[in-house]
Amino acid sequence: MNNPPEKFFTGGLFWDRDATHTDDRETYFPLEQLQNRIDAGDLGRLAEHFYCVPTIYSHRRTLNRDAPKIVEQCLTDEVDVALLVPL
Repeated sequence: MNNPPEKFFTGGLFWDRDATHTDDRETYFPLEQLQNRIDAGDLGRLAEHFYCVPTIYSHRRTLNRDAPKIVEQCLTDEVDVALLVPL
């Protein structure tokens, strides 16, 4: 597995802090569970990169600017499946 950070910086992002938190990375970015499935032979491997779209963006900006770049990078990384995790 790549070396993902234990915690992601989310201080400047917009999300409902009263309803949830980002203290436990595995609750919204389940890398350990994915690695367990890889170790069990259920999945192949994780991609070399992880991708993020900030939550302050508009739908239009995400579709027109960020999504095409992420799709291009996924194709370059030969990603078969993308797990999209809303925060």
